[in-house]
Amino acid sequence: MSKRLFDLKPEIEKSENIHQEYPVLDKRKCVKCGICSKTCKENAIFWVKDKYPVFIYDLCTACGACMIVCPNKAIKTKQEKSGESFINRVNDNFWLITGRSKPGITETGPIVSEVKERAIEFAEDRKADYIIFDTAPGTHCSVSSFVRC
Repeated sequence: MSKRLFDLKPEIEKSENIHQEYPVLDKRKCVKCGICSKTCKENAIFWVKDKYPVFIYDLCTACGACMIVCPNKAIKTKQEKSGESFINRVNDNFWLITGRSKPGITETGPIVSEVKERAIEFAEDRKADYIIFDTAPGTHCSVSSFVRC
């Protein structure tokens, strides 16, 4: 029987909440023009002519484009918890930085990006020689958020 290289029973050293900025409509300023909906590349804003837009948070990547293009500045943001990141000590020289989304969150790209930033910062603080990244296979949003530099 071979000896295991690592005893993978990590201890959580630190956990932090991850927040996302979600759009909020100020109906007093909104003129129901639909520019926000037409701009949203994620189709996270449902709009029908002469009606207020409806934000679909499950599809929102918090890019802020809707807020930028609104001619009346009727879109503000609110911060909401979308997940958590964890710094886990596996042994003295081996750390695992992980994240998880809040149940029901389908757009995990911003969570993956935040965990990646925290892992890089952690490695730089410790002057690590190596950093290994892993994410789910495929080409979906969380993978492309991870790979972006």
